[in-house]
Amino acid sequence: MAIKDVGVQVRTVYWGGRSVSRFIDQHKIHDIIINEGITLWQIKSYMAILLSQEDKMVVVFEHLLPRLRPTLLEVYTGIRSVVFPDLPPSVDGE
Repeated sequence: MAIKDVGVQVRTVYWGGRSVSRFIDQHKIHDIIINEGITLWQIKSYMAILLSQEDKMVVVFEHLLPRLRPTLLEVYTGIRSVVFPDLPPSVDGE
């Protein structure tokens, strides 16, 4: 969930019903990206939030891994428009 001028909440729900939530303050968000993970058998696109002054990124939909088109691109452009309202939408290849 992205809230304008506040930040992003990332929530993971596990099979047993347990959930873990993390709130990321908007001022700590450096960028939001779509990246590709490559294994021996497949290439999976995923969305991640890059944080200022941290070495790790927060992977969104870590266990779900939705398809790039249309789902991931729609979520990506929506979150960027809320978190970075002054920047033009940026989707490479379009």
